[in-house]
Parts: sequence; structure tokens; C-alpha cells
Amino acid sequence: MGLSIEDILKSVEEQVVVDESMFLTEDESKELQSQVDAQANDYSTQLLEEDKKHNKDPGVIKILLVDDSKISRKSLKAMLKNYKVITHDASTGYEAIEAVQLIKDFDLVTMDYNMPGINGMETFQRIKEHNVPVVMVTTESSKTMVCEALKQGLAHFILKPVRQDDFLKKITSVLKRNSKELVQGEP
Repeated sequence: MGLSIEDILKSVEEQVVVDESMFLTEDESKELQSQVDAQANDYSTQLLEEDKKHNKDPGVIKILLVDDSKISRKSLKAMLKNYKVITHDASTGYEAIEAVQLIKDFDLVTMDYNMPGINGMETFQRIKEHNVPVVMVTTESSKTMVCEALKQGLAHFILKPVRQDDFLKKITSVLKRNSKELVQGEP
């Protein structure tokens, strides 16, 4: 008493109900795209304005903090507060890519691995052509992933929760490799 695949498919098709209200109309889709574009433009404008505020003196280090958690970004900023560091934020991989393309002189990028949209490794792959060192700061601790990331050019890896001494030691090491120095003081 077996059913054919055609009978099963026909039965399933009869049971599927499509709620048309779940789909956007063409006008709604255009409006949503317009809002997304406006947000992207706002981020770019804000990023460039923030960057213009800080005249890059040779002793100041410019770091892009990439993490979908605002708390994590604030925590890293707090660890850097006594140093000549200017930080910019990105909450997604897409914002990080945009930031690196707009601001050409980042000295370092810290990046979470687990982010919505594209993860930290995918983002790293897209920005590594800009020759900015990337330090992954994440809860992701798979040895395979860490080894692969380092083979692909990741500058360093820091596990969360981040300890300030470990964070400063590792970013100092990465900066020194690029002839930069983390100096105490105000930016």
C-alpha cells in the first residue's frame, strides 16, 4: 500500500497555505530598499565625519572595532582609553568592509567571529586586500578554525571574555610587526 512520490507531493501541495500578506508589494519592497540605502549612507557619513574630527598625528593609532555587541565594543574601547588610540565602530561585517574602503589608514581591526549577515572570517577575506592587520576577538575556539584563520593571514586571535592585559599585549605585538607603537596618552 505504498504511495507514489506524485501522490505525496499532491497531498503536500493541497495542505500548503500561502499567506499573501507575508510578501512585500513592489512599492513596499522599494520603500524598504530606500530605508536600507539611507541607513548605509548615514553610516558612511557618520564614519567620515568622525574620522575628520581626528587629525592623524603620527603617534595616534586608529583601530576599527567590529562586533555586533555594543557592550563588547564599549569594553574594548574602555581597555584602550589610556592610550593614543582613535576607535571607530562597525556592528556588522558589511559595515566593516565599508569602513575599511572609506578610511584607508586603519592601523588595526579587531573583529568578532559570530556576527549576523557575514561572519568575521568572511569579512576578513573581503578586507585583507587592504593590508590592515585583523585580530579576531571571539568566543569561537575551534582549533581548526583558529589554525585556518591564522594560515589565511589573520594577525592574532583573542578568546572572549577578554582580559585587558592579554588584549593589550596581543595588539601591541601586532602593531609592532607593522612598525606602530601603542603609546599612553590622549589622542
